[in-house]
Amino acid sequence: MRRVALSLGLVLLGFVACTLDQQGAGAGGDRPDAGSGASGGDAGNGGAAGSSFGGTAGNAGSGGAGCFPGPNEKACGDTCVNVNDPAFGCAAPGCSSCVVPNATPVCSGVNCAIGSCAAGFDDCNTDAVDGCEINIDQDPRNCGGCGNDCFANTTADNWRCVAGKCEVSSCPLGFEDCNQDPSDGCEVDLNSSVGNCGFCSNPCNLANATAQCNAGQCEVGSCDSGYGDCDGTAANGCEVNTQVDADHCGACNRGCSTSHVNQRTCAAGVCTSSCDNGWGNCSRPATGADNGCETNTNTSAANCGGCGAACSTSHSSAQTCSSGQCTHTCQNGFGDCDAPRPGSTDNGCEVNLQNSKNNCGACGAACSTSHSTGQTCSGGQCQHTCQGAYRDCNGTRPGATDDGCEVDTDTSVANCGSCNAACSSTNVSTRTCAGGQCTPTCATGFGDCNGPAPGSSDDGCELDWSSNDSKCGSCTAGCMASQHCDNSMCVPNGNGGNGGTGGAGGTGSGATGGAGSGGTGGT
Repeated sequence: MRRVALSLGLVLLGFVACTLDQQGAGAGGDRPDAGSGASGGDAGNGGAAGSSFGGTAGNAGSGGAGCFPGPNEKACGDTCVNVNDPAFGCAAPGCSSCVVPNATPVCSGVNCAIGSCAAGFDDCNTDAVDGCEINIDQDPRNCGGCGNDCFANTTADNWRCVAGKCEVSSCPLGFEDCNQDPSDGCEVDLNSSVGNCGFCSNPCNLANATAQCNAGQCEVGSCDSGYGDCDGTAANGCEVNTQVDADHCGACNRGCSTSHVNQRTCAAGVCTSSCDNGWGNCSRPATGADNGCETNTNTSAANCGGCGAACSTSHSSAQTCSSGQCTHTCQNGFGDCDAPRPGSTDNGCEVNLQNSKNNCGACGAACSTSHSTGQTCSGGQCQHTCQGAYRDCNGTRPGATDDGCEVDTDTSVANCGSCNAACSSTNVSTRTCAGGQCTPTCATGFGDCNGPAPGSSDDGCELDWSSNDSKCGSCTAGCMASQHCDNSMCVPNGNGGNGGTGGAGGTGSGATGGAGSGGTGGT
């Protein structure tokens, strides 16, 4: 019983784990800082353990996405985050953190805003873009607070701000003794010193930029490669990564086009946007205006079915693309027999119709295998090595009309022994061919005495044996010498005719009359 109970417990535990796994969550529950489930991609990787609020690592997911955003959430990678979390930006589509110099950022609607300024700084221009831009501990124009200008006191020519309090400076206007070393006097030009711009210890450290100091104000001298100062605000430096920003791709204000675009993207400073169905982002200009997904891959022979997938010119005099498939006008004697194909796999007019036995004279026109042990195609005409007594008597033909070795010359009276060798019909009542020899049934009174013969030399029933004494009624039955052949029968020869009456004797004395002439013997 204990084993049964233990088994049921394991089954229930597995069911609960599977349910959590399908939801993509670990055991940390619904808290945003809980351990996430398996990320998208290959199934089987468990989620990482969460923070102190989370539980143990999530069970392995089933290969789906790790985040299914709930209300007021968005997906950043495989993690669900609150749309109002400044660490991931404040706009629903983006995930870049809010950058607010010298301040703690908060979200105000979809915009990054200042929550509180760092000690010694204040937001004097009320612009969140440059954060808390003023060092009120050291800026003599805003000493101790915004707008508290030490120079408003005209009792001295030069002032400095120390810990938020105005002090008279012994240096000439625009210079200051920043190292507190009397040996080098007022060594710093506050109008041009990048490390002490406008006042001592005010370095121009601008993000992703080489800074310069001009008239006591920090400015962007030049941007680091791949970055741009697109808002013209020096305080946040070169704030845009022009390698990946679709609104500033490759340069400030060079936005990726939306023409036939499904999703705008930028990589390495080039617009790599994904396209609407049937369109391709093929040219991808690195400079100048982007042209979006400019190529119709359904009709472009140079990009048929995909960018760079050109229709082949092999044995093709003209190429067209329709619905992303290549079609060809083939050179004489060639055919596109595996068409249509997209340009990526197109091979042009790949078949020589003059010598392909499977496409002899035309695509798909195979030479027949009927009674043929071997087929060849020459000049677009099928030729055969025939089986046994079979022959190709109707001559070479293109595959479309080829019928192989269509004649059995062992039995064909029109082609007995060879093509076009017909058995003779002379004195024949029925023509037959057997084993390539003509074996006729003769008309009455005739015989085939020199046969059988192939059609090429057959002369039919050449002998009239109805009256032939040497072959009377058959090719071997001759009549005896005392016989003759009558109606294919040997019969005795007839007697001679009765003698004629003798002539009358002559009159005269002593004269004897001559005998009369004998008659002709009868038959």
